[in-house]
Amino acid sequence: MINIPAILIFTPPAIALGIVVFRLIKPTKEMRIPVLVYMSVLVLLTLFGFQVFLFNPGIAGFLILSGCLCFMVSDTILAYYTFRKLKVSGSVLIMSYYIIAQTEIILGLLLL
Repeated sequence: MINIPAILIFTPPAIALGIVVFRLIKPTKEMRIPVLVYMSVLVLLTLFGFQVFLFNPGIAGFLILSGCLCFMVSDTILAYYTFRKLKVSGSVLIMSYYIIAQTEIILGLLLL
């Protein structure tokens, strides 16, 4: 089942956040389309996580939604460091969020 009101509530902030992140990371001209496609996939992942949370509002739904959000944060930091060509590495931060995201999603799925 799909919760249509949740999609309508979720979409405007997701678009606004996508615009902000896109401007923040400033991808090169040839990478704009691939970055937009990948950002869209991440937003869909988070939307599905939100849907799971709405239908399973317990710990399992929360873990899945939280994992999706951590995944989005991880990839946003990765894109920022990649396209801004920063000398400081965010590897520990990126991998921390990535591992937390994967762990939460798997634990949430196991608890469903």
